[in-house]
Amino acid sequence: MKSKAIKLIKSKIDNNNNIDLNYVINFAYKNDVGSIIVEGGKNLTQSFISKKLFNKFYLFQSTKKISEKGNINIIKLKKSIEISFKNKKIVNTYLDKDQIYKYY
Repeated sequence: MKSKAIKLIKSKIDNNNNIDLNYVINFAYKNDVGSIIVEGGKNLTQSFISKKLFNKFYLFQSTKKISEKGNINIIKLKKSIEISFKNKKIVNTYLDKDQIYKYY
């Protein structure tokens, strides 16, 4: 990973036994990281949103169901996102009925 300039960091754990996201963001900032891509599941996504750690958010919504396990209540998630962000733009995916929403 060193040859690809990938650096692993050991994160602190918060009171709920989760990665301390503030620690990770501060570490990235102190090390001149300009942007971070987060591809996470239900808990990680909701944590970033509730802590207001995103300045831009892309939500990919598909008509296809992969599995019931870990489904995110999209209505609740969209409300949470729309409260956190002032602007919303639909990005054309050219993929049937799938949608990408850009919040910023």
